[in-house]
Amino acid sequence: MKKGTLFLCLVLLVALSCGAAAEEDARRLVVLDTTFGEIVMELFPEDAPITVANFLEYIDAGFYDGLIFHRVAANPAVVQGGRNDPDFNVREARDPIVNEFGRSNVRGTVAMAKLGDDPDSATCEFFVNLADNSENLDNQNGGFTVFAEVVGGMDVVDAIGDVPTGRMEGLSEVPLSPPGPIVFAASAYEVYCPNDITGDYDGNCRVDVVDFGYLAHKWLGCAYAGETRVESSVGDARFGYAVGMGSERAIVGAPGDDTNGQDAGAAHIFVADGNGWTEEDKILPTGGTNGNEFGFAVDISGDYAIVGSPRDAVNGEDSGSAYIFTKVGAAWQQQQELIPAAGDAEDWFGHSVSISGDWAIVSAIGDSDKATKAGAVYAYKRHGSLWTMAQKITASDGSSVDKFGMRVCIDANSIIVGSLLDDDNGTDAGAAYIFELEDSTWVERQKLASNDIEAGDWFGYSVSISDGYATGEGYAIVGAIYDDDDGFNSGSAYVFKPYGSIWAQFAKLTASDADAGDKFGYSVAIGSDHAVVGARLDDDNGSESGSAYVFMRDGAGWAQRDKLTASDGAGSDWLGYSVAIHGMQAMAGAYGSDAGATDAGAAYAYGLMSVGDLSGDFCTDEDDFDIFLDRWLDSE
Repeated sequence: MKKGTLFLCLVLLVALSCGAAAEEDARRLVVLDTTFGEIVMELFPEDAPITVANFLEYIDAGFYDGLIFHRVAANPAVVQGGRNDPDFNVREARDPIVNEFGRSNVRGTVAMAKLGDDPDSATCEFFVNLADNSENLDNQNGGFTVFAEVVGGMDVVDAIGDVPTGRMEGLSEVPLSPPGPIVFAASAYEVYCPNDITGDYDGNCRVDVVDFGYLAHKWLGCAYAGETRVESSVGDARFGYAVGMGSERAIVGAPGDDTNGQDAGAAHIFVADGNGWTEEDKILPTGGTNGNEFGFAVDISGDYAIVGSPRDAVNGEDSGSAYIFTKVGAAWQQQQELIPAAGDAEDWFGHSVSISGDWAIVSAIGDSDKATKAGAVYAYKRHGSLWTMAQKITASDGSSVDKFGMRVCIDANSIIVGSLLDDDNGTDAGAAYIFELEDSTWVERQKLASNDIEAGDWFGYSVSISDGYATGEGYAIVGAIYDDDDGFNSGSAYVFKPYGSIWAQFAKLTASDADAGDKFGYSVAIGSDHAVVGARLDDDNGSESGSAYVFMRDGAGWAQRDKLTASDGAGSDWLGYSVAIHGMQAMAGAYGSDAGATDAGAAYAYGLMSVGDLSGDFCTDEDDFDIFLDRWLDSE
């Protein structure tokens, strides 16, 4: 029997033997599907095992389906439900459970309600803390047991908390009509296995045919191992200011290029040749002139590339433009210049760009249609050789100087837009927005914020979005460069994943060697298996030399796998100012690099280890199947 055939047989056997471990080890999420929208909660079985088990038993029995939030209180600020139906009939609960108070009742946590002064009287009712209620609820009759936390849909909870209340059927603080009873149903999900199960690539705690299919998808996929430096031959070009990657090609912006005039800008396209990256073409816009900074933003998809030129004065000073190029034969030719008909001075149209399939998007962070300098994003659709403006996208709640469109990314049918100066969670805390394509229209799906967002974090400074292969679901990543978890302005990035129709925070990424002032999250890029996060002020190769960190999907979680620095890095290179990813390749821009010429800039391409690469040779092949088989036999 061939090893490949034996491997498939063993995969099926392991699938049969992993079921019990899956039930025990899987992380659990609960989705409350309410009349106001979906709320996603992560359970804490390690802190409150009896409470979590009790809650899941009620869910599995369908107990919560059709019940309501019957109380919205101001002091303590909570939204409470789990026992009354829309007619305020009370469902019969099981016996009470013991109190397991441990975690504090801070905003976003979910706790069990109790009856009277008895600490061990909780049954089925639960509440979500709308504010930090720790001073009150942690010290009241043994404390209220926190057993979960809202990781998605806190805006839905807040909306419920804003409903006017009154008295009804002997109850106080009842949400009044309209809107009427706020009905919900509850569903529990197994999400991923925290214990490492070799071969479990889709994160369902089982090694099964899905994992085999995933490895087959990666079969003979190889990355170009090591580091490849790509650069421009022209000095003072700020080469690497922006980077983008597509299948077999990469694009690097050089907004300081002087070919068409001082800082007129250029972009360079590179092609993978089997051993690394070779420059295929240098592209310039027709009519480029001094100060346009063509190459400020770039992206590439298949045979199409898009380049932003935000300081173009076509509609007034810094009104901006963008250009679509397409590959014709061996060369790249300008196909169309994109200029908004209603563009104004200081719109900065072209500040960020992204392209995927037949869609291209261009941000204009200074656009004032929604409010003064609130920002906007333009969506263009390709029809043959013509790109037409299909929609102007703004935030539903946009306000002055939000900088909506600071960074944008499109992948398939999803768009993510960063709005780093949004004030919902504090001055300049930031936000990001998800838009999805419905019947040729981009519809705002959700506004994202982290569960620990604070004023001044600049959440949304960088964004990226991608579809996943194994799960059929996407991932989004958002950088917050002024987050202070590991020191002042150390920075962080957040991964979001959809459950039902809601995107929930799934992971918070920080550097293993994080330090104050690194600005980790300055740039981000995410694929189905990997995420790359730039930290342009990291000091490994000298002050502000910069770096980038690689995170790899581990089941459905994300773990740091590598730190990228330049072999010839030096102070003030700013490696990680821009990053891009495609498949098993990543690129990081270092526009301050002096290695070629003073301030010429550079970009570095790196191979990424595949999820299925167990041998470390940057390929998924027979060696990896052999290693997997040996490990499985050894484990038995």
